[in-house]
Amino acid sequence: MASLTSVVSIDDFMSWRNIDNAQPIKTLKVLYTSMGEGPAVLPDIVKKHPNTYIPNSIGFDFQDQFADSSSELSNTMVSSAEFAKQASLLGLNCSDTLVIYDDFGNFCASRVWFMFKTMGHEKVYVLEGGLPLYLKRNLPISTELLTQYNEGDKSEYECKLDPSFTFVDQQYILDNLQTAEATLVDARSNPRFLGNIPESKVHLRAGHIPQSVNIHYASLQDDNACFLPTSKLVAAFSPYMNKPLVFSCGSGVTACILAQAAILAGIPEVKVYDGSWSQWGANANLPIEIGKV
Repeated sequence: MASLTSVVSIDDFMSWRNIDNAQPIKTLKVLYTSMGEGPAVLPDIVKKHPNTYIPNSIGFDFQDQFADSSSELSNTMVSSAEFAKQASLLGLNCSDTLVIYDDFGNFCASRVWFMFKTMGHEKVYVLEGGLPLYLKRNLPISTELLTQYNEGDKSEYECKLDPSFTFVDQQYILDNLQTAEATLVDARSNPRFLGNIPESKVHLRAGHIPQSVNIHYASLQDDNACFLPTSKLVAAFSPYMNKPLVFSCGSGVTACILAQAAILAGIPEVKVYDGSWSQWGANANLPIEIGKV
C-alpha cells in the first residue's frame, strides 16, 4: 500500500478501495463537495456529466451543513461541537480514512481537508485532480450521492483540536499588523490583490490587507488541478519561511489550497483567516493597500 500523505493519486485511491487488495482500507469513506456560485468554472468534462459522482460518495456541504448559520459571512467554520454533531449525522468517525474531492479538480476540496485537520482528523486526503481527472480515466461512476454512510449505523465523531491547523479571525489579523509576527499570504489572483479590478460584490473594496503578500492558488496547481511537485512548492514558500504563515483569499476557501500546499512543502503549522477579504474588504474602517507592496 502506498504511503499516506495529504493527497492521494487516483491510482492509489482505487487501490485503497479494491476489496481484492491484500490490504484494503476498510474504513475508507469518500466525501464529495462543491461550491455553489463559486468563481471557479467547471471543467467541460464535468459539464458533460451532470450529477455524476464517484460511487458511494457522501455529500459534504461546507457552505450550509458545516457553516455557522449565525455568521453574516459565508462559509464560516462551525464550532467543534457542531462539527462533531454534523459529522456524526453523516456516519463519520474520527478514525476513518477520508478522501475528499470536488467537481472543479480542487477548488474547495482543500477547504474541507483543512476543516477536518483543525478538528484533529489524522487520515484525511484530497484526491488529486478530483472528479474531472477521475472522469477522464473512465472509471466507475454513480448518479447517486449518499447523505449518510451506512444509514442506521451509530457514529459518534470526536473532535480533538489540532493547534497546527487553525482558523483565525479579524482580530488576529489586526494584532498581526501591529506585531508583524506572521506573514499573511493572499490566495487571490494578482489583479484582485493589487486592486486593479473591482470585486464581484459591490460592497467590497478592491485591494489587499496591508503587509500581505500574494501567491495565487492556481500557480501551485497543474492543468489537472493537482499540486505541483514538492520542490516547486518549497520554492514558492521559501521567501516567507522565516515567520509563521497565515492564509487568506476571498471567502476562506482557496486560502486552504495554499495551506495544504504549505504542508506539502514541509511547513509544520498553518493558519487560515476564515473571514478573508469578504470580511476585511467590506469594513471601511479597516486599512487596505492598492497596487504593489
